[in-house]
Amino acid sequence: MSELVRLERLCKSYPNREKPAVDNVSLSIDRGSVYGLIGRNGSGKSSLARILTGVLRPTSGHIWINKVRDASVTTHWQRSNVAYLSQSPLALNTMTVEESMDFFGQLYGTKSSNKQQKRLLEKLGILRFHNREVRSLSGGQSKLVQLAIAISSNRPFVILDEPTNELDALNRRLVWDEIEALSHKGVTVLVITHAVSEVESCLTHLGIMDKGRLIANGTVNQVMQNVQNRRTIAYRTESNSDKSSEPCEQIVGVDEVPRIVSKLCDEGAGDITISSPNLEDVFVNLIASQTNEA
Repeated sequence: MSELVRLERLCKSYPNREKPAVDNVSLSIDRGSVYGLIGRNGSGKSSLARILTGVLRPTSGHIWINKVRDASVTTHWQRSNVAYLSQSPLALNTMTVEESMDFFGQLYGTKSSNKQQKRLLEKLGILRFHNREVRSLSGGQSKLVQLAIAISSNRPFVILDEPTNELDALNRRLVWDEIEALSHKGVTVLVITHAVSEVESCLTHLGIMDKGRLIANGTVNQVMQNVQNRRTIAYRTESNSDKSSEPCEQIVGVDEVPRIVSKLCDEGAGDITISSPNLEDVFVNLIASQTNEA
């Protein structure tokens, strides 16, 4: 795959804040990939997204999108190349769903036919709301309207900031299916989220941010190698307060497993299971290691 986005030593500082929100971040994103940027709240993910869309100017560093350097700070150019689904509800809440689709279609210069628009809204389960004002919808329904706008933008680069917030399990699955479909069409998707457990099967590449820094970056398999020689031990133990059973978990080295399991058995732990760590375990392990080094 060829490169669509490249960041080089990108920084963003705010007045009266001791540490930068984005701290010396360098990464590249390939065309047609689904890149997941995950991290705790306040880790700098959304600031990075706003820089890529041109909403914020970086304090220092460089951005290439579609081989154009630092073009994301030019609003006109950004509209031609980047679609953005933000965490916040649509600003045009007094418009109906259909009016919002038409407005952004004109803004992007990609107004869909009425038939195409209805087909997309029906696919996302929100066609019945097409004459409703966006402000009258639930948070999840409003999020699906935003997703419809991003999908219909026909932009080569789509940024989705917390796309599954406020959605139920069925609609979350629908969103990930749509993201996968965009990737198959050659669209590059940047997914920004803290819902680590949801994204593991959907991503091709992954970055983990903490305190403004990119602490892991690569394909999902490359990032998972951080814990390839570790195992997750889950078990239940009695609570000292009311003798009820409490779930517990440890991530340990492979060589430590026999000793830890023997110790847990001696202490009366039950329901002991051993498994390879998942992406959420990797995330927790990396964040914990950063905290210990601080």
